[in-house]
Amino acid sequence: MVLNNDMDLKTKNIHLMGIGGAGMSGLAILLHQIGANVSGCDIYATSYLERLRQYDIPLKIGHESNHIDEYQPEILVYSSACGGVRSLIATISKLFSLPLVKKERIERRPIRPNPLIATLYFAIVSTSWYFFSKTL
Repeated sequence: MVLNNDMDLKTKNIHLMGIGGAGMSGLAILLHQIGANVSGCDIYATSYLERLRQYDIPLKIGHESNHIDEYQPEILVYSSACGGVRSLIATISKLFSLPLVKKERIERRPIRPNPLIATLYFAIVSTSWYFFSKTL
């Protein structure tokens, strides 16, 4: 599946596996802002999920195939943080004939969101990396 421009994303149901992290939660907000129908799941309940609930983005805890039945996505996006469940993600993608897209592929696309939301996304990601680097 080729995603040519942000118009392709505006018309899609997109499910993000690993939505509870800094990068994926920001990406979920961006996709929501351009009009995509976004849903997601994560193994852990994080503080980022509370922010996503403010945008009425449907969320589940855990990675299960019944989320696909419930949300009916057309694209399945996963985070590199989902390394431990990558085989499950691939199985779900094959089982439901869903295109499987890595988060970084979506991030490289020219998405034209509200400038305030774009600023929020980059602030979240850069702040997270700053504090992460302090723990090393």
